[in-house]
This record gives sequence, C-alpha cells and structure tokens, in this order.
Amino acid sequence: MPYRTIWEENGIKWEFYGVVTSEEIEQANETFFSDPRSKTAQYQIVHTLETEEVVWRPLDMVEITFNDVAASKS
Repeated sequence: MPYRTIWEENGIKWEFYGVVTSEEIEQANETFFSDPRSKTAQYQIVHTLETEEVVWRPLDMVEITFNDVAASKS
C-alpha cells in the first residue's frame, strides 16, 4: 500500500509515494468514508510529492469521482 493515512483533529491527510494505482486511491476513499470521523472532517489533504507515477484508466477517474460525490452526499 503506497500511502499513509494520518487522522488529525479536524481532518485527514494522505501521503502517497511510489507508484500509485486507481485501486489504492479508491481504497483510501472507501476507508475514509467508512470511518465515523469522516462525518465531521473539515478537510482532506493529499500529499503527492513523493509519488512517481499514478496508474489508471480514464474510466477509473470517472468511477472514483462518482463514488466520492455519492459518498459525500450520503
């Protein structure tokens, strides 16, 4: 898993590194939205300076965006 999740008092920070896949980005999202702290989180920080490459198909971006919007509305 090429990322670290850091919960802070008012939000969450992810530190991605190396080669990251769309599945790993979706996994991070699912973990966030399934956690009760996501209901009161005021921010999400995505740190990607150590990311070498992101591997995904264009359809993956659409699916991740759809899932993120749907989870945000629920």
